[in-house]
Amino acid sequence: MKDFRMELKNPPNGIYFTGGAVTGTVIAVNDDQPKDYKAIQVRIVGAADVHWSEERGTGDDRHTVHYRAYEVYIDTFVNVWDRKTAGGGQFPVGNFQFPFSLQLGSHLPASYIGKFGRIYYKIEARVMKDGIFKRDTRCKTKINVGSVIPINTPQLRTPKAMEISKTLCCLCCASGPINITATVPRTGFCILKDAIRVEVSVENGSRRDVRQIVASFHKQVLYIAKRHHYCDIVTVASVASEPVAAHSSIVWRPPPIAVPNIPPTLINCNILRVTYHLTITASISGTTDPVIGIPITIGNVPLKRAPSGFPPQPQGTTAPPPAAGPPPAYPQPPPPTFAPTAPPAGGGFGSPADGSGFGPPSC
Repeated sequence: MKDFRMELKNPPNGIYFTGGAVTGTVIAVNDDQPKDYKAIQVRIVGAADVHWSEERGTGDDRHTVHYRAYEVYIDTFVNVWDRKTAGGGQFPVGNFQFPFSLQLGSHLPASYIGKFGRIYYKIEARVMKDGIFKRDTRCKTKINVGSVIPINTPQLRTPKAMEISKTLCCLCCASGPINITATVPRTGFCILKDAIRVEVSVENGSRRDVRQIVASFHKQVLYIAKRHHYCDIVTVASVASEPVAAHSSIVWRPPPIAVPNIPPTLINCNILRVTYHLTITASISGTTDPVIGIPITIGNVPLKRAPSGFPPQPQGTTAPPPAAGPPPAYPQPPPPTFAPTAPPAGGGFGSPADGSGFGPPSC
């Protein structure tokens, strides 16, 4: 075979979305003589794998435990040329182009590359030859698959309020409570099209100042294997308020937190999950900080119409309006090495075992 390659029809933004098809052409040039080939096959495989390691035991009993998991989501093929359907003859001399189309399921997880795992898709064209000592000719490439995550569902368009109360104690004396309520107009937001608005009401009935209220937007990646998990939490953005004096109340509306070019919420994968949370933390000296965690869904289909019933934007801050168009592309970090790198002892950052006192989100 003088030339054997595969040309894909590139989709918008370079992303093949679930429910669609991967189409292209296999080009095969045979300028020598008829060949004894069984078939020319195009195959697509989509899978996920995770791997991390942890140190266990002490002293001479200290050892490394590896956690691995693997899932396959799609493994299908089509023969673009087959000896049986070609009359049982040999692959002829000539320049041939074989179009193909492979359907992607509607419930596949999106491509993702993380610190300790990945979800990947690859497509391969293969010349299947006769004889156990003849190596098949192959050409393959990776493709980026995205899931359509809409944010127009009634559940995600509904305002959500959560509250927490903290009573400060000093020996036998208890001061008045600190009541905090956080409200968002909705819990679904679109990549690059939206900004997260939150209103925080603080009633400080204690004798102690609240040093600041911090609103943070977190990305949480959960790797799961052998009934164990490793949690990686990254702060995407954060904004802080002024102090709240003792025996006072405020309503704080921080500047909207713009949603950057980040991966959408990851669904349909049992061993790797990507979720987002908005956390409201009250910083109080001498005690554990109270935390409110609000789950946030990040999608890639803009909101059609903004919901009502939320206070107007503060002056000087505006959220970017929704815009029509295809879901935006999101960045893919470089492939990991998947070396057995050990996470911090006692679990991942933000897990209950690390003693940080970090509230929701937690793993």
